[in-house]
Amino acid sequence: MTITQRFIQFYILLTVLIAPMFLKWDNAPAPFTGWYVLGYVIVTPMIISIVLWAISGFKGWHRLIRTGWHQLWLVCLIALNIWAFISQFWAFGLNDYAGMAQTSSLQLLIVSVFSLVVMTMPNARHWIIGTLIFSMLVHGTIGQLQVFFQSDIGLSWLGEFSLDPQESGKSVLVANGVRWLRPYGLLPHPNNLGGVITLGLFASASWILADGQKRLIGTVAFIIGFWFLLLTFSRGAWLGFTCGMLFVLPLVIRREKFFQKIMPTVIGVIIVGSLFVAFYQPFLLARAGIGQENTEVRSIADRVIYNRIAWEAIREHPFQGIGMGNYPWYAANYLFYNTDYDLTGADVHHIYLGVWADLGTVGIVFFIGMLLGGIFADFRTRSLEAIALIGGFIAWAVIGFLDHYMWTLVITQTLWMTILASSMSGDSDNTISDET
Repeated sequence: MTITQRFIQFYILLTVLIAPMFLKWDNAPAPFTGWYVLGYVIVTPMIISIVLWAISGFKGWHRLIRTGWHQLWLVCLIALNIWAFISQFWAFGLNDYAGMAQTSSLQLLIVSVFSLVVMTMPNARHWIIGTLIFSMLVHGTIGQLQVFFQSDIGLSWLGEFSLDPQESGKSVLVANGVRWLRPYGLLPHPNNLGGVITLGLFASASWILADGQKRLIGTVAFIIGFWFLLLTFSRGAWLGFTCGMLFVLPLVIRREKFFQKIMPTVIGVIIVGSLFVAFYQPFLLARAGIGQENTEVRSIADRVIYNRIAWEAIREHPFQGIGMGNYPWYAANYLFYNTDYDLTGADVHHIYLGVWADLGTVGIVFFIGMLLGGIFADFRTRSLEAIALIGGFIAWAVIGFLDHYMWTLVITQTLWMTILASSMSGDSDNTISDET
């Protein structure tokens, strides 16, 4: 590995490390303040790695096209970026706020090119797995402390939000008259934290099936991380984690001593789950909608309304869409002129409806093609780390039916597309043999 590649690998890992932090530059010079996406700290190491890749002569570019599925992913990714860029010329908010489509398409471009860089660096996969486990434990612990103190813990310099369960707009659960603050970590919402912890669980699962000290560390990390996942009360993360595990199970169940290796983890998960139900039963019932607490009813109702508005945008602009990143502006106008709901414009909690509304039928076809190409690119891989990463990607793809952060927020969009790119970056002979 050349010196340039080592630097690229460093900046890739730095990007993954700071992805779960809502860090933005303060008083930064242009263009970091001129474009919203460039205001995030995470963009800097991404751009540096891209520049270094170009300096290296785009070393490893052949990995981008080594199978038909890789080629499908690459073609759809390029087409999606082109379509997103030109959508700014017919964007719904073009006259009032042209920057919405510009910054959203720029964000997609930076994340996409960074994904190409990740795919050319197969050795980064091992360190990405370790970083995901580290992030799960660190940010889960921060969330646990926030729950314990029912407030933020003074980490605003790392991106922590001010958290007071009595303030309007904070994500809380209400049971028996008590407003209970959900854990945020260093992210904008507990659901985001649930997603990060989900990735860490899949990463630690790959260590559970390994041998030696890794197996012990993976087992302990998984059990602790499972508690953190439950603590987020993120229904989307719970569902995504379950679906992701069901997806990867057939890929690993035939491995030697599979049940023997996972049994301590299974026992630990059962104990942790039982303790969680015992400690948080009132809030668990509230989250399930039993008792019809106003916060839960409102959460579900708001999602339904935004979904309906997305369908209306698709009906009005079926082919080209309303422009990349323009759904919140469209929703704000629709709510103001067509309803009396006490809501503001916000992203639809459904990435597939969001992409379809923004980019029309053309865009959603490219988007789905990119997802399928990436998922099947290394479907026959025997690497535990690659399987773990694709499992995490699937989990977030499922969460995407209930949330939007893996597509709209640059820090989480980067994380989502990075783990997919890393799972696709293995050697061409890294496949499951027929007799395995």
